[in-house]
Amino acid sequence: YGQSFVKKLLKKNGDNSTAVLDTIAIVLDKNVTYYPSSMKDGKMNVSNSINFQNISSERIFINTMLYVINKAERGREHIVELDVEKKQLSAILDIPSDFYSDNSTYYQYANTFRTSGGELTFIASEMLVRYKNMMGDWKEFPFEDLDTNKKAKHKNYVNEHAALNSIYLNDLFLFVKTNQPEKVTNWNNIAEGKIVAGMNETECLLAV
Repeated sequence: YGQSFVKKLLKKNGDNSTAVLDTIAIVLDKNVTYYPSSMKDGKMNVSNSINFQNISSERIFINTMLYVINKAERGREHIVELDVEKKQLSAILDIPSDFYSDNSTYYQYANTFRTSGGELTFIASEMLVRYKNMMGDWKEFPFEDLDTNKKAKHKNYVNEHAALNSIYLNDLFLFVKTNQPEKVTNWNNIAEGKIVAGMNETECLLAV
């Protein structure tokens, strides 16, 4: 599974010995593919796809949904859109910052997944950074409002989020490849979030 290592790169401020934050370096496990953010039509997003050879679209979708549910504190509640016929779901994720943990910084964004023909397409969008200021008030900024060219901290936000999301995605891909779910037939009840008699364990996990 992917791991990230975040460290400070410091520089001296003028002639005094006070070190100030310049930027951060994030080192990913060599097996983790990095998916950077990019601006398109005025919106920041991450989009790509991965093909799973010899794995059915249904198994890919089941495992994707299981992973998304298992990784979230709110389980099914953070899945905001679910279309079992199109094998598509969207989930709102809250991922804490490793580097800016001292002021409760975290990243909120939507991940949308769609499966077709043995391929999983994924799009991360609606990204924002949220943190507490010195007064203890919550502040949030959409990534589109960040000035990554002039402000190192803003660039750090974008890069750290991309790294954390890349780890999330690579762990998901590994789960899709290795997990063997039970056969799922109760899709209508799963879509409605209902557990009914006769469901197997996989179906129950998908429904709650």
